[in-house]
Order: sequence, then C-alpha cells, then structure tokens
Amino acid sequence: MKNIIFAFGVLILVGLCACDSATSGKYARRAAIEAYEHIIAGEYGAFVSSISYSDSMTEAYRAQFEALVSQFADRERSLRGGLLSVQAVGDTVMDETALVFLEVMYGDSTFEQISVPMVYNGEMWKLQ
Repeated sequence: MKNIIFAFGVLILVGLCACDSATSGKYARRAAIEAYEHIIAGEYGAFVSSISYSDSMTEAYRAQFEALVSQFADRERSLRGGLLSVQAVGDTVMDETALVFLEVMYGDSTFEQISVPMVYNGEMWKLQ
C-alpha cells in the first residue's frame, strides 16, 4: 500500500513539474508580449531579434526588416495613436509550436486581438 501511495505521489509531482516546462504556453505568451513591448518602446532591432530566423538574416535584410517595423509603428501611431499596451489572452501549444493570442490597446482606446505564431528553438520561444 505504501508503494502505491508513493508511486501516486511521484506521478503527481512529475505532472506538476511538466506543467511548467519551457515549452508551456506561459513562456510562449511571455515571449510574444516582450516582442510587442519592443515595438511599443521603439526598439525595432530588438523586435527583429525576437524572430526565429533573425540569426541568419543578412545585415541588409535585417535593416530592411527594422525599417518595415518602424513604418508599421509610425502608421499605427498616425491611425490609432500608437500601440500603448499588450496582454496575452490565450494560447494553443502543440509540441514546439504555439499560437499566442494577444490583445493590443491603442492610443485611441481601441483594442485589437491578434494571433502570433511562435516556435520553440530548444532554448527559447521566438516569433515564427
């Protein structure tokens, strides 16, 4: 009987530890939020670095991508007062990929829900 109770306790402990693994939705949500917070802060290079293939970008392509993100932020600023805040409202995780659902608040008090595909590269979650 003691062995059964011990085995059951170990299974519960393993289950609890697995819920908070690096591939859990909690970490994917945090990485997606941090990426969009870089846009809010005007840190376009940091946003581009949060993309999964950013390490293999040429300098010219990286500069173009940063300019594109800057143009996006400028456009949102002129249309809706810019991005003010972002929060995660959900996620779907399958193995090492995730779809994170974010709610973005704009300067004109409007909200938009967006879905952000993410990939786990073995070390951290990145935008796909």
